[in-house]
Order: sequence, then C-alpha cells, then structure tokens
Amino acid sequence: MNESLSNLAAVYAANTQMSTNAIVNLASDISNIYSILNATNYKSELYVEIQVIGSRINATAYDAELLSQAAMELSAMAAESLEISKKAEALFSDTKSVRERLTGIVDQLIKFESLIVRKKAVNPLIAGDLITLVHSAVSDGINAKLLIELAFKSINTLVAAFQNN
Repeated sequence: MNESLSNLAAVYAANTQMSTNAIVNLASDISNIYSILNATNYKSELYVEIQVIGSRINATAYDAELLSQAAMELSAMAAESLEISKKAEALFSDTKSVRERLTGIVDQLIKFESLIVRKKAVNPLIAGDLITLVHSAVSDGINAKLLIELAFKSINTLVAAFQNN
C-alpha cells in the first residue's frame, strides 16, 4: 500500500476520534440536562423527551467509541501495509450510520430546545441554568455533526482512493 493511502487512513482515524470526543461531550451535556429534569420535572413532557434523547445519544456515543477504535485499527493496518480496503468499506458504512443517527439526535435536540424555551415562558420556575445547558448541548451537537461529517468525508476519500488503485 502506498504512503498516500496510509496518510488518508490516519486522517480518517484522527477525524473520527475528534468526532467521537464531541459526541461523548454531547452525551455528557444531555446527561446533565436529564439529571436536572429528573430532580425538578420528573415525568413531565420535558423529562420524557430528554430521556428519549439521552437513550439515543448514549447508544450513538457507544457506537462512535467502537467506530473510533476501528478507525485506529485501520490506521495501524495501513501503516503496516496490510490490505484494508474491505475494512475501509465497512467503516464507511458504520460512519454513515453514526452520522445519520447523530443528525436525527441533533434535530430532536433543537426541537427540545424550542420546547423548553416555550415552557420557560409559561413556567418561570424552570431554571435559567437549564436553558443555558440546553443551548450549550445544541451547540455541542452542531459541532459534533460537523466533525462526524469531516470523518465521513475522510473515509469516503479513503474508499475512493482504494477504488482508484
């Protein structure tokens, strides 16, 4: 395998690790929101909604961690000049899946943000810190989406390079 493919694999691994870190950070944000709502608004519409989002992001974060590990293995295999085209194609599919699920979660989180802002207008007892935390989670989610998109483009470039070799 040539050095160019090895470099592409390393770039994909680095991009995947950055996106995984962002997804795990988002999962942490959502966990904090869940904890606050669990204590203050148990069984409310907000609580149920964040519980669903939390479940989805935790599963996605787990899969992102596995994806990151596999990306690192791919990079190591490439550095050793092993045949990795099949593994790269599988990672393309896995990255695409994580990207699609993350996009759905962020869209759901944005809707949740609108819901909580509307609820705060009606119920001033909803903590301002909670609103701030939700805004931060949305921002982190958008960042994670950008980073997983970068990882997806990296693996797409790698797979295309294999097809051209």
